[in-house]
Amino acid sequence: MSCEIPICSTREIKSSSERIFIDFFAVNDVIPQVGSQQRASGRNKVCIPSPEKIRAYMKIQFYCKALLCSSALLGTIVVGQADPILWTGPAIFFTDPAGGDPSLAVNQDRITPDIWITRGSFQGIYNAESEGGFTHFFSPQGTEWANGTLANYSSLTYTDWNTWAKNVNGGPPSTVGVSAVMHIIPDDIYISVEFTSWGGSEGGFSYMRSTPATVPEPSAVMLLAVGLALCSVRVLRPKNCSQG
Repeated sequence: MSCEIPICSTREIKSSSERIFIDFFAVNDVIPQVGSQQRASGRNKVCIPSPEKIRAYMKIQFYCKALLCSSALLGTIVVGQADPILWTGPAIFFTDPAGGDPSLAVNQDRITPDIWITRGSFQGIYNAESEGGFTHFFSPQGTEWANGTLANYSSLTYTDWNTWAKNVNGGPPSTVGVSAVMHIIPDDIYISVEFTSWGGSEGGFSYMRSTPATVPEPSAVMLLAVGLALCSVRVLRPKNCSQG
């Protein structure tokens, strides 16, 4: 017969006070239920650890549970209060050539799975993933624009592209060379954008925009936290000891 308790030994129950001691820790999950089953069957021996080992075990259990609870709380905070995403990675150039077919992927800047920026042979840019063409004061769907930089993205005044290009900057050709920020609304992503050309009657445009920031390697503290969490699962798993 074996009982499950970390580093325990079998000995006689010599007094009623010791039985109370055993029952207390059984209720608090220090001595497993198998001990209760042995007492209920009338046996006079139970596998229990020494008081020093119990204190050590409870201390480990406390810190491990505290770590796991803290990790769960941190995860809740991160999920519940996610910060906006700033794309501060290296800039790339995108060009939609004049006369190009806007339905082709090569002529679309597919920034995210649901934002594909392109332009037809006239008018403004639009989102080819969800729109069939440009719509005044609406396109590109899922975006909003403002003059400025990512350094002060949170204090900028955003509007639709048409209003930004025409009313704020005096027309699409005047947006060339202007530092701007595009906000991708569905994903709450902010991107640095600067138009480098704007075509005439045959369409076409080009711009330079930022890309996702390089994902940093996990910090030593985070790796330690994960390691301790995994170890706590192993430490709290009861081990077997033989009963004489």
